[in-house]
Amino acid sequence: MNKEQVYSLHRVYRKVLDAMARPGTIQSLQEESAMIRLDGGCLPAAQCLIQLLLDADTTFCAFSADEALERKISQLTYCPIRPLEKAAYVLVTKSVAAALPSVIEQVSGGTLEDPQLGATLIVECSALKSGGELVLKGPGIQEAVRCQIETRAGWIEARAEKNAEFPLGVDLIFVDPKGQLLCLPRTTQISKEAEAWPM
Repeated sequence: MNKEQVYSLHRVYRKVLDAMARPGTIQSLQEESAMIRLDGGCLPAAQCLIQLLLDADTTFCAFSADEALERKISQLTYCPIRPLEKAAYVLVTKSVAAALPSVIEQVSGGTLEDPQLGATLIVECSALKSGGELVLKGPGIQEAVRCQIETRAGWIEARAEKNAEFPLGVDLIFVDPKGQLLCLPRTTQISKEAEAWPM
C-alpha cells in the first residue's frame, strides 16, 4: 500500500467516525474510492471499508452472489472467514439485497457480558439521500434527521427486533454506487415519516 492509499484510509476512518457519531448524515468516499480499489466484486465505497476494518485480528463473512468474493477479501486483508452468526463484520452486497432481513436476524447481537461483540454490517444499497421518509432519532441527533436508504424492504423491522434489548444489537453501515456512506448505530431509532408525524 502506497503513501497516498494510507492517507486515503486515514480520511475514510475520520469519515466513518463522524458518520457513526452523527447518524443519518451522509459522507462521501468517492475520492478515497479512487485510491483504494480491490479486484471487483463489491462497490468501491465498500472496498474502502474492507481495507479499513478487516485484518488478521478480526473476523468477517461476505454475503454475496459472487462465491469467490469472500476468498478474495480474506487473501487481501488476511482476515479469517467465519460463519454468518460468528463474524464480527458482515458484507452484504447489492446482489443479495433481498436477504438483508434474514442476515440481520442471523448475525451476532453480542451478549450482556460483551455487547461489543454485536456484528457490524456493511450493506450495499441502490442510493442514499438526505431527506426522505425515514426519520432517525437518538444519540448524536438533534431532534430528528430524515434520510432515504433505497434497498429492499423488511430490514427496518428485522433491525428493530435485533436491537430491542439494548445494549445488544448490530450496527449498520450503508454504502451506495456514488461512493456515499451512512451509518446507523444500534442506538438510533428509525420510523417512517407518516408514522412519526401523522397528518
